[in-house]
Amino acid sequence: MALNLTYCLAADAVQSATCAYIALVTLAGLAVNAAIHIAWFDSITALVVVPILINEGWSAWKDRGSGCC
Repeated sequence: MALNLTYCLAADAVQSATCAYIALVTLAGLAVNAAIHIAWFDSITALVVVPILINEGWSAWKDRGSGCC
C-alpha cells in the first residue's frame, strides 16, 4: 500500500512539473506575441510543447497498469 502511494505521489509530481512547463512556455509565447507583435510565435511555442507531451503520454501509457489512483 505504501509503495502504491509513493508511486502516486511521484506521478503527481511529474504531472505538476509538466503542467508548469506548459504554462511557462505558453506564457512566454503570449508575452512575445503581445510585446513584439509576432503573431506566429504563439504557434511556435505550441510546437515546442508537443514533444514533451508526447513523451509524458508515452510514459503514462507504458505505466498504465500500475494501479495508481
